[in-house]
Amino acid sequence: MTPTVTVTATLPVFFGAVILEWDDEGLISCRLETDTTLPHAVIPRSQAGRRTLANDRLLGRATAWLRDWEARRFRPVDFPIRLGLVTPFQQEVLAAIARIEPGTTATYAEVARRVGRPQGARSVGQVMARNPWPLFFPCHRVVGTSGLGGFGPGLDLKRRLLTHEGVVYII
Repeated sequence: MTPTVTVTATLPVFFGAVILEWDDEGLISCRLETDTTLPHAVIPRSQAGRRTLANDRLLGRATAWLRDWEARRFRPVDFPIRLGLVTPFQQEVLAAIARIEPGTTATYAEVARRVGRPQGARSVGQVMARNPWPLFFPCHRVVGTSGLGGFGPGLDLKRRLLTHEGVVYII
């Protein structure tokens, strides 16, 4: 079942904006935009007047997490994310990449081994390509064995995110 987005917010960050969509149950999606001319609606826009205390709290927690991340105070996500929107395998891969420390990377093959599918590097790549919550599940920390690999918002942004997090050597 596709959830109904009840609130959206466009939050300014150093590379452009993070666009969040959520409902009372948790974060539905996160989109990274490098367009610095987007209007930043830190005050959420709600569909059909459905702003509630629960989704206002989620915005506060997600915003605080993003501000900490920008300030290089890296910490685990501490707000609800709608993980039921992805398959169990995707959840497993996302949990594995959430354990990749800031300032480090892992290859698609390494992540595949960590989730018990040593031949599944391509499958891991597909999960990365469809990750609805980049930054919160840091798919930018997953790289190829001989290069950066892919990244939906672009390799330039992937390099910037890795540099921001302290990766010294970027392929």
